[in-house]
Amino acid sequence: MAIVIEGYVNIAGKRSNCEFPAYPGVPGRFYEVIMPDAFKMSLLQTTCIKLKVDHTRVIGSTHSGELQLADDSRGLWAHALISDPAVIAAARSGCIRGWSFAFIAEQSEWYRLDPREKLYYRKVKRAKLLEVSLMIEKDAAYSGTTVNVKNVEEEKPWSFMKLKEILRP
Repeated sequence: MAIVIEGYVNIAGKRSNCEFPAYPGVPGRFYEVIMPDAFKMSLLQTTCIKLKVDHTRVIGSTHSGELQLADDSRGLWAHALISDPAVIAAARSGCIRGWSFAFIAEQSEWYRLDPREKLYYRKVKRAKLLEVSLMIEKDAAYSGTTVNVKNVEEEKPWSFMKLKEILRP
């Protein structure tokens, strides 16, 4: 048995929910936003982007055909064919919290949010996408992702998951 999970992995222009810690080469703690078309070049140039669960276990990839990705004016869209029993069970029970992703920023701009603190805002204009991840046990850094689950055999969406908006304050 297989299911299809699709939806927006990231909504372009929407700020991250969390504050990321500073690390070498970064001026300080920061929030970030992925700009429209930031992943477009990466999708054209990268032959294998992994599909994971909670950023840990690989369950597919673009190379093996389980994952298809597109970067449109709204954001990063994913279409995933899922045959992993644990993920199917999580989808059936409504436990998929949304999507997440890992990337390397190739072009970005930094802005200081608070002159009294080292708190910054990063606009990511171009990025190399490394993976997308279905979030079951963990929360994603971005809200507003959409999840649509379909039973492949029946081609009917499960109504309780149809375009479920994962919105966190």
